[in-house]
Amino acid sequence: MAEFHFFTDTDLLSSQTPTQAFGPLQTNPTNEFKLTSQHAATGNPKVYAVCDGILLAQEDTANPGKLNLVLKPQYQPAFNCPKISYFIYRGIRKSALVDGNDVSASGTSDLATSIWTSQNARNALTGATDNPPKEALGLDRMGTHAGTDSFDSVFYNESVNYQLQVVRAGWSMGEFDSASFGLEILLEGLTFHPELDLARQASNIHIVSPVSGSPTQAELFWEKHQKEQILNYLDPAAFFGSFYYGTLHSKDSAGIKATHNGVNVYDHILNPFFAIKDIVFLDIRNDYNQSFDYFGNYGTDIRIAFDDLSTPQTANYYGGDWPLFVIENSNFTSTSTGEMNTVQLSFSDGSGENTLPSLFLSAGRWASDFDQNPTGPAQIVDLSNSSGFSNIIKLGCPRKDNATSISSLIQLKYLKRYDITQPPPPSSGTVLRKQNFMDHLFVAKDMKIPFAGSAPLKSMVFEEDRFVDTIQVTNASCISKVGIAEEDAVLVFFAMPKIVRSDGFVRQGFKYSPGLNHLNATFIQALQATFPPVEFSKSRFLLSPTDVNYLQLPNLVEVVNNFELPPIDELIVFGVDKTTFQGVDLSSFESGYPIYLALVNNNHLTDDIGQKFTTFRLAFHGFRNTSGTLKFHEIVSNITTYIHGIHI
Repeated sequence: MAEFHFFTDTDLLSSQTPTQAFGPLQTNPTNEFKLTSQHAATGNPKVYAVCDGILLAQEDTANPGKLNLVLKPQYQPAFNCPKISYFIYRGIRKSALVDGNDVSASGTSDLATSIWTSQNARNALTGATDNPPKEALGLDRMGTHAGTDSFDSVFYNESVNYQLQVVRAGWSMGEFDSASFGLEILLEGLTFHPELDLARQASNIHIVSPVSGSPTQAELFWEKHQKEQILNYLDPAAFFGSFYYGTLHSKDSAGIKATHNGVNVYDHILNPFFAIKDIVFLDIRNDYNQSFDYFGNYGTDIRIAFDDLSTPQTANYYGGDWPLFVIENSNFTSTSTGEMNTVQLSFSDGSGENTLPSLFLSAGRWASDFDQNPTGPAQIVDLSNSSGFSNIIKLGCPRKDNATSISSLIQLKYLKRYDITQPPPPSSGTVLRKQNFMDHLFVAKDMKIPFAGSAPLKSMVFEEDRFVDTIQVTNASCISKVGIAEEDAVLVFFAMPKIVRSDGFVRQGFKYSPGLNHLNATFIQALQATFPPVEFSKSRFLLSPTDVNYLQLPNLVEVVNNFELPPIDELIVFGVDKTTFQGVDLSSFESGYPIYLALVNNNHLTDDIGQKFTTFRLAFHGFRNTSGTLKFHEIVSNITTYIHGIHI
């Protein structure tokens, strides 16, 4: 099992003040949000790798004597947690890692020792007597990469003189400056691509410019959209508090080790060191991974109770000015018993906007199975509506005792299933609505492949869970991971089912690997490797004068042979010519917002030998600003996609 470690020495770390904590800035809580958990210490404490990963050092451009470290994790926690893309350590003493033009001496940190060991081995082979240069830490990227370049452009770049260092959980990686340092946790998202400037500053405060005295509708929506950016981050206190469900390792400055789980996490990690040690963050998303009322189609209210017996009451989810609901320790009823606090929730149907709601639990626990980490099918529940709100669901939160909650995260996705009896109206205003199961799964500009080079296939799978309701075609729905590949000047968009619900049953989907990433193979070979018993192949629609290739799916009866039935019917794959796709003029869309792909104008046809297929035109959906009013905008391209069989 992957190991996770506290980020610094527990005997030197000082108690955090409220002004240092993650959350709305006390001096301007409406428009400024602190994303760095800031700290101080009584001495210069060591920097520890939270987990195994790949490390990049960058200079703090405003403080020449300090470095920041960016750690890309190789593993994720065993408990449910949004996918962490990067940890940023801020305020490291440069002299603890760099000595002139060299890496600091072996023995000054585990990181330095590892680099020196590699250099000495290289010297033994070549007969050289070189010292490891500071560039081995990634500092050469200060000159080769602009501040506007993405983190991914560095971590996936193979054309470099010095590969980034691999570190192990608990390794020391230099020392923090005791006066001020911090930790930041970034989450993966389809539209979130952090830039290197973020790794070259002392702290990260998200500032949203206040709207004018008489704002337009477009200005108000932009303010709302800007506030959504905080959802790309996770409070370190909630992260470490979630190890109530797991095991967290720590060390002090003398190297004495300890392990923490259950209430021990509160006693020895949260209570001594974090100001918001007892806050539970409730993060409710829509099926676009934005906050649940981002489009303005559900209203701002939820119904919530903070014990097992009370009737949920109406509360403004956005009442704290940010798209994150904060449950204070004082909200919970002190008379409740047991190892958990209970949160009851009910959701608005948006006056008929969501007639068939479901919930997907991305982080947290159901109250009915608090001792179990919900995975796969156990993460999904269907809801029913009555009088404008859903039935009540109950969630459990860890606590130390009946008066002390433990900081943690509950993340839910409020999903909209396709209602055959009441098909959705078209998109309108600022509300995007899917008309078929392939609409809005893929994002036009933000799904980027972070690889260069000449490999025949480059592909990337994104960890953001996407809801795909294929009930119109396969009588099923699923939670999928989406990806993009490039092969022979063709862009391939694909969605791999992770959890499939069909005919009343819920089952696991593909055992895919996010590391399809960079292969000397074809896309079909890569897909084959994802599920070995299935044989995929390329076939053609015979259409005079030009044939069209398509992905041939296998006969499931022939491939099962003691394997669980693979969810082939829910696999989505389509390709477009890269040059044609990138040539579509999207300048009429309002910048700063995602542009989604959609399929429109379907036609049911038959090829020259009688094969039935469906064609769609590829459309682009987003927003357009017309005289201060932001509205749904569509561009229908000349790109035609072909799908085997008859599809709605």
